[in-house]
Amino acid sequence: MIFDNVFVPYERVFMQGEWEFAGLLAASFANYHRFTAAAYKYPYVELLVGAAHLMAETNGVDGVSHIRDKIAMLTMYAETISALSLAAVEHPKIGPDTGMAYPNPVLSNAVKFYFADHYHEAIKALQDIAGGIIVTAPSTRDFLSDQTRPDLQRFLTGKEGVSVEDRWRIIKLVRDLVASDLSGLWEVTTLHAEGSLAAQRLATVRASDVQRYRAVASHAAGLD
Repeated sequence: MIFDNVFVPYERVFMQGEWEFAGLLAASFANYHRFTAAAYKYPYVELLVGAAHLMAETNGVDGVSHIRDKIAMLTMYAETISALSLAAVEHPKIGPDTGMAYPNPVLSNAVKFYFADHYHEAIKALQDIAGGIIVTAPSTRDFLSDQTRPDLQRFLTGKEGVSVEDRWRIIKLVRDLVASDLSGLWEVTTLHAEGSLAAQRLATVRASDVQRYRAVASHAAGLD
């Protein structure tokens, strides 16, 4: 964003020459931003897990061991994100000057890093469970056409008890989640929105209680 001779009303100015607070302001923004990223993306990961279950069932492979392993991984991925997000607000930090509570910065950065670092693995798992049909399935126009629908009703049959239309809807959902323009955008923004993985590593180290860690290790080693 480039400001070229732009007038900013004084009531919209956050700082005016107070450079010593600029780093703190940026770090505080990043902390909230990374916490909210993990919190609002958890429902999206829930959707990935649910889609994996539906896709495996409609393909008739929900009892296959490697499919169950992938669904277990997706479930643990989702619930770890939820647990870390909750922990970040259940163990907040209190600003010494303001008394304001804010999400624990170590946990906020850790959950954002965990979500981003494992997101591509989750996408890969769902793609593997679904199979190539998510990109080779016919279009909506084909499915709704009187000319082609009878053939699709015959050849898109999946697990007994699942209608062809339901299977087609599940296929289209998974395509939207892992094989669409939107899913490609999410793969990039997951890594780089709210800061890169390197930024989250750095912020975690900076915010961690290093002296507490050292004290535990020193005590275990019998050091003074």
